[in-house]
Formats: sequence, C-alpha cells, structure tokens
Amino acid sequence: MQNKNALIAMANVSQNAGNPFFAFEEYIKYCMFINPKNELTFKEIENSIEQEFGLKLPKNIITRCLNDLVKEKIISIEEHQFKKVGSFDVERFDEIRVKYRETESKLIYSLIEYAKSFGDKVCAMTFDPHPMTFINDVKNPKYITPYNTKARLLENIGCNAICKVIFSKDFMMMSKDDFIVMLKKINPKRIICGYDFSFGYMGSGNPDDLKKAFETHVMDKFMLDDIRVSSTIIRDYLLNGDINSANRMLNRPYMISGIVVHGNALGRTIGFRTANIKYDDFILPGNGVYLCKIKYNNEILYGMANIGHNPTFNKQDDIRLEVNIFNFDEDIYDKYLEVFFVTRVRPEKKFNSKDELIEELKHNKEYGLSFFKLNN
Repeated sequence: MQNKNALIAMANVSQNAGNPFFAFEEYIKYCMFINPKNELTFKEIENSIEQEFGLKLPKNIITRCLNDLVKEKIISIEEHQFKKVGSFDVERFDEIRVKYRETESKLIYSLIEYAKSFGDKVCAMTFDPHPMTFINDVKNPKYITPYNTKARLLENIGCNAICKVIFSKDFMMMSKDDFIVMLKKINPKRIICGYDFSFGYMGSGNPDDLKKAFETHVMDKFMLDDIRVSSTIIRDYLLNGDINSANRMLNRPYMISGIVVHGNALGRTIGFRTANIKYDDFILPGNGVYLCKIKYNNEILYGMANIGHNPTFNKQDDIRLEVNIFNFDEDIYDKYLEVFFVTRVRPEKKFNSKDELIEELKHNKEYGLSFFKLNN
C-alpha cells in the first residue's frame, strides 16, 4: 500500500503518460484500507479523489477503476448494484458501497483463477517446512506467510484443498522420477506451475518433465513495474523496512499474528502501553516504527508498532514486536492479535533521554491519528 504523497506523485506521472487509472486504483485501495469500516460510498471516493488530486473525475473513469479492483478481488460490491453486463447501475452511483477485501498476492490469485477456469476444484501443493531449511541448513527459518496463515489465505481466495508435503532430508534426496510417481498417486487431472518450478534432487526436474506425465500448464513470470514478483524480493523489501513496496507486491498489507505475552511493562510507565507479540515464524520487517491496523476479536483497531531492541533504555538482545493500540486500554495478555503493517514512520533510533523518547512517540502517535483520520 503506497502512502498518500507517493500516490499523488504517481498519479501526476501517470496522467502525464496518459494512463491515470493505475494511480487512482492504488489510491482507492489506500482509501479503503485506512477507512475504519473498510468501506466507502461511491460519492465518498469521488470526493476524496477530487480533494487529494484536484480533479473532478468523470464517473465512468472511477467506474472503470472499481471494476478492475472487483475483478482482482481487491474490493467487493453487492451484486444487486451491478447490471448484468458487469457495470455499475449509473442511476444509483452515490449509493454504491465499496468494501475492501483481504487477498493474497496477485501471483497466487492469478494461479488459482487460471486453475478454476477449467471448471475443476483446485488443490494447492505446499511444502512445510520451507525447503531452504534443509538445502541451506537454515535453523528456525522465518516466513512471509507461515503455513497456518497461508492455508487461511488460500481458502479465502478460492482454493478448495491443500496438499501439505512434509519436507525432510529424505524428501530432499528424492529423484525427479520418484516425485512424479508420488504425484501420480494423487492423480491430478492437470498441473499448473510457475515457469521456474523445479523438483527432485538438486532441482533436476522442471515443467518439461511434468509435461511428459501430466497435462501441464506453465505460468509466465509475474511482473510488477518491471520487477519480477517473488518471495525473495518481498523478503528483501521487508527486511529493509520498505513495507510499502512489500505490501504492493503482496497485494495486501503484510500481516503478523501471535499471542500477547508479558514483557517488562516499561511502556505503561511512559504513557505508551504496548502489547508484546510472540511472532514465532514470521519475518519481522526492518527495525523501526510502523503504523498498523490490529484485528482483535473481529474488531479493527489502529496503532503503531515498534520493532527492535529498545536501544534507549532496557536494551534487549532479542528483537521485539511491540504494539501501542490507540485509544485502547484492555488487558489482552494471552489474547490473539493480527497486526497489519500499513506504512513505516521511521527507523529505530536511540534517544538521549526518556523525555526525548516520549516526545518522539507523541509525534509518531499524532501522525498515526492523522493518517488514519482518527483525530475527530
């Protein structure tokens, strides 16, 4: 998700290039996400675009943007508000309510949509733990999307079943021929894979080998702004704190979930009570302060998250994820939270005094309240 200033600049460039739609679609997603109820009327979207960009867009242009976002399953609109041809009921523009939908990456969504186009049920094969655990001898690997989260997201975007393959050293040594024998036992009607999919010992198998045994469809690489969408690039964005680029490539706000555990309770002594999240197998974005949305008991809350070692005082060896929830004072120890990272405020910093830290946190919070339009 891009921040507002970046979107406005991008829109100006897009308009000069004669293609404003992409920028406006991104802005509509931004409006959806920061809205407390995750929904807006058509009129509210129209007015927001006019206010931020200084443009009175024709309704047909906004309609085109919304139609594209509906097709991508980014937003949803009640079915009765469509005509049969798939366009909006132009006589009821101002009443149309647009809702933001959480989706997985465009790449995965495209794969599932392509698979479903054949009219069959879709089963996704996934490996757990990640193959790199054994290939690169990585201990305690961290994931963009740990298995349980991945399963939920796959279900949300239309996957009918998941085939979870336990990856082990023995499995890593399996030949490409034995891998194909294993697939035959599953008896797939057809296989859809990426152009760079490899399998078998030392990655000796490729899509051409699958084609010899199954009806196989190979998806081309997925590009976004001339950059290939891949977990490696998303991981790099996250580790470098570039949450806007990571979110855009994921096509959703990066999310970490976990249980609230006891910390040292220093936050409440300086007026900023925090929830210390046990983040387990998730990759943590680069150290710093982020604005975030928090899902708790099916309610959306807002706040700011700090990731780091607490360098100003009580420095920790381990990296912590601590979330200060705005206008919230419940006891949530041992409760489950989902934290959605929206944008980065600043990198981690060591302050000269406690008072200096408090002043900075006040500024960060004020910025967050303004960003989420919670000041009123």
